Amino acid sequence: MRIKVYTYCSYKFSPVGFRHGVFQLDTENSNNEYVVPTIDSDISPIIRNCFVEGLIQKATGKIPETTEYIILLKGLECDFVNEDGMPAKKYGNFAFSTNDPTTYNNLNTNISALSMLQLSEAMNSFLIPDSNAGDAAIKIDTKRFIDFILSVSITSHSTESLNEFNIISSSSGDKVIKTLTDRFPEYSVIPANGNHYQLKKKSLDTQQYPIVQYVKEHPIIAIPIILALIAVIAVILMLLLM
Repeated sequence: MRIKVYTYCSYKFSPVGFRHGVFQLDTENSNNEYVVPTIDSDISPIIRNCFVEGLIQKATGKIPETTEYIILLKGLECDFVNEDGMPAKKYGNFAFSTNDPTTYNNLNTNISALSMLQLSEAMNSFLIPDSNAGDAAIKIDTKRFIDFILSVSITSHSTESLNEFNIISSSSGDKVIKTLTDRFPEYSVIPANGNHYQLKKKSLDTQQYPIVQYVKEHPIIAIPIILALIAVIAVILMLLLM
């Protein structure tokens, strides 16, 4: 199984702080002891914004208008002793990516069954702080990472829709919708259950003409107003032609 992983990680006393990185691994053919994430300036905007937006806790599903499925996890942390013998913390944010819906479904179901503590413990095993390891100053223990991926790849029979992109926020309400709308201007933010939201790509007409989006979202209010305007215009035209 080949998997792509986006990283946004750091640790106390890191010389570089948080950096967006990416690496790929084949669970059946990987001979390197470690893999170093490369800094990715072309990371998908939706992934980048999910990483940096503080309200977002998790995101899963198919990125709109792509073939890419992701499970994006945030807020993992654990204690460790750094290379100078000082107590420190690791901070991890990861997005596991695949183009195969079956692989995504298995990963998402099994990862979702784990607690934050269990996920943080797994991260602690494979995320290695190293100030000399590339621009992100981290490296990944290949064997331990593959062991983790295989442990969450057990066949699942989930019936979750595979064509939606879902966000879990730390809170809910109109302010969250506004924040997400500002963060993802090309997408419509649709409330689901509680603090769950869906992102759907806006059609071209709603991006170019906001009034069209308003009519679609508030037809009960918008349609009578439009009909009234049409009536007024008709009366004006009749008067002009008299």
